[in-house]
Amino acid sequence: MLVEAQPGYVGSPHEHGHAEFHYVVEGTLRNQGKPMSAGDGYAAAAGSTHTDFATNSGATYIVIFKI
Repeated sequence: MLVEAQPGYVGSPHEHGHAEFHYVVEGTLRNQGKPMSAGDGYAAAAGSTHTDFATNSGATYIVIFKI
């Protein structure tokens, strides 16, 4: 899925039912307390929790996951 998050976007806390991978295409965001920018990626294991995901400036990223 391609996501174009607007400035100020804050994700809701959730648990991953399946493994998930994020890849930042453009912009900056904060993921689990770590800054990410274009070219950075993040993998989340099935059963892990996601409690901190936000962008102040806006970001475009790809998310790969099983539904």
